[in-house]
This record gives sequence, C-alpha cells and structure tokens, in this order.
Amino acid sequence: MDDQEALLATLYMRTVLVKRILAAQSQDPLICTLRWEVENGASTDYSVRNDGALMVGTRLYVPNDKALKREILEEAHCSAFAMQLDSTKMYRTLREHYWWSFMKKQIAEYVSENTDGQSERTIQTLEDMLRACALQFRGDWDEKLPLMEFAYNNSCQTSIEMSPFDALYGK
Repeated sequence: MDDQEALLATLYMRTVLVKRILAAQSQDPLICTLRWEVENGASTDYSVRNDGALMVGTRLYVPNDKALKREILEEAHCSAFAMQLDSTKMYRTLREHYWWSFMKKQIAEYVSENTDGQSERTIQTLEDMLRACALQFRGDWDEKLPLMEFAYNNSCQTSIEMSPFDALYGK
C-alpha cells in the first residue's frame, strides 16, 4: 500500500468512525438529553452540528461505549500515518477531534497495554536528547546528530546495565 492509498484508507476509516459515533450518540440517553438542552437553549456548554452530532467546542462528543472508544484508540495508535505515540502525544492528537470523560486516563491505560514501558522510556529519552540538541545548537543542530547518537550509544542503560554499544560489540 503506497502513501496515497494509506491516506485514503485513513480518511475512509475516519468517516466510518464518525458515522459510528453519530449512531451511538443517538442511542445514548445522556447525549440525547444534552442535545435536547442545546436545541432548547438550556445549555451553552455544547453545540449540535447540522448532522445532529453533539459537540464539545470543536470536538465530537464520544458516548460511553467501550468498543467505540477502543476502535478510536486503535485507529490512532495503528494508523499508517501514526508514529509510535506515547500517551501524551496520542491524547494531544485525539483531543483535537474527540471528547469523552476521563479521556486522558483511558488513553494512558491503552498505550501502557500496547507499549512496553522500556520502549516508551527510550522514546522519551531520545526526544529529550533531540530537544536539547535543537535548543543548544539552534542553526546547525542536524549536523550534531552524530554526536547525539554517539552520546546515547555510549551511555549506560539501567535495563541492561551497560551501554548499547557495549551490548552490541562487547566490552
């Protein structure tokens, strides 16, 4: 599958998810009550789109449906265009489009189920190192990446009690 096909598949999946959310909203008693309050001027915390979707600001209100939430999380985590997201990045990405109670907590739980802690820690360490490199060497930070790679590969990792270099090539 090339990038264009992957993009089309992702857009199709998003459309399917929105349709499923709309169908679930129409069956959820709380959302039906909130929609009625908005339509009758009793609530200004929410809005209703032309297609009947209940919105929280610009975000689609996701009903309390575990299967639907899991589908949204899986799509965000496994999409052809998703990087290996940690829970904070995944939350930032999803909160642009969706809203549900305890969203951040549920995303963190999902990510921890689907990513081992060591991988997440390694990703965080590399991000921190890249950020420091970009801030320290502003204009030519990309030329310093080999130094950052050297520093990482020669630093002791607590999980293996040696540096990645030593683990790969021996002491």
